[in-house]
Amino acid sequence: MRYGTPIIAVNVGAVSQTLGGSGLLLPDSRPQVVAEAIAMILDDRELASDLSRRSTERAGDFGPEGVTRRLRDVFGGVFGLAP
Repeated sequence: MRYGTPIIAVNVGAVSQTLGGSGLLLPDSRPQVVAEAIAMILDDRELASDLSRRSTERAGDFGPEGVTRRLRDVFGGVFGLAP
């Protein structure tokens, strides 16, 4: 994500929440399904560019500033503090 690489992931566990719309979610990891997703990105420069941009933006949520912001929101809500 941080480097703007288009993400392809299997939709299990919290993967969809982690990606937050910044990648392609696959129903399973069968080689044919993965190959089709890779081909889709390679064939569609607009899609690749969009996924790259969104993954870079999403990565910011996991950097120090993003984590600090989320922790403040959680603890602020728990302790009734204003943001």
